[in-house]
Amino acid sequence: SFKMSWNDYLGYLTYKEGVEGQCVEHGMILGHDGTPWAATAGFALQSYDFNLPIDEEHTEKVNINEVANLLDCLNNNGVCKAKGGVRILNTKYMMVKYDADKKAAYFSRVKGGACAVKTAQAIVLATYNAEVPPQSVGLCNENVEKLADYLASQGYQILSLSHKNKLSVYDHDH
Repeated sequence: SFKMSWNDYLGYLTYKEGVEGQCVEHGMILGHDGTPWAATAGFALQSYDFNLPIDEEHTEKVNINEVANLLDCLNNNGVCKAKGGVRILNTKYMMVKYDADKKAAYFSRVKGGACAVKTAQAIVLATYNAEVPPQSVGLCNENVEKLADYLASQGYQILSLSHKNKLSVYDHDH
């Protein structure tokens, strides 16, 4: 049987039949541990020190780990407890909505936003820039949700945790 690479799946995230151009700004598929499996060119979540404003006169230096903060949000029903909140490419993203049934988080930023969905084995993430057509909140959310649904439909089920805490993943068709 034909097996697609993770990079092939990025096409589903980035493009949509009948729509000319990229539907998202950046896209990524990553494991639950934050390891990127595939990402659009030049897209990597980062770690850095950031001066977080406490009030009008004071800041606090915090270390931002964009992967850890995103995982924190997705693992806590959309609530990011980490200092600095959800940041992607050193840009702050605000939670708009969290859908517990879909395990989907919807974010906005100045002139754009993002969508992230957690599946049984992966996290699908994409951002959009509202100033670059055809990118839009609708296409971004639709493409992320569709790819997440597709991955879930492929029948990967986490059946057991081995003694080394590595996930054993089986395809139920075989």
